[in-house]
Amino acid sequence: MPIWDKLPPEERRKYIQARLTPGRVVLLHCGFTTPPKDKFLVLAALEPEPLFFVINSKINDFIRKRAHLAQCQVEIGHEEHPFLRHHSFIDCTEVRKIALCDVHEQLERGLGRLKDDISPKVREQIIAAVKFAKTIPAKQKAEILSALD
Repeated sequence: MPIWDKLPPEERRKYIQARLTPGRVVLLHCGFTTPPKDKFLVLAALEPEPLFFVINSKINDFIRKRAHLAQCQVEIGHEEHPFLRHHSFIDCTEVRKIALCDVHEQLERGLGRLKDDISPKVREQIIAAVKFAKTIPAKQKAEILSALD
């Protein structure tokens, strides 16, 4: 039995909370996808509620054909982020909210879902994309920029 399984729940939560910081990538089961599935997400802000950007393996045609949306796609390479299998894209046009209790519940079931931080270069590109994004409400923009800066 792995040591993680022997830790009491409060110790697991403390461990996760200490590592759940803006810029961290997590693998979570997402009910907002069709069909629901596991997705890599970048934690963009934690307060007052967790805000995430989705990592996709490609840019869909709808976004690709609209310059103002395409400019908010941030490439993330698998060389710098070994948990990825190939180059992917962080979609900074849409913020996803997931309740902190749901995040903790999924991470507590499998610590392997807690991945590394994004590289400083990718963080800078996300900040630039958020500043440019016309699809993110001003309040969320401010929360994200404050958290990632």
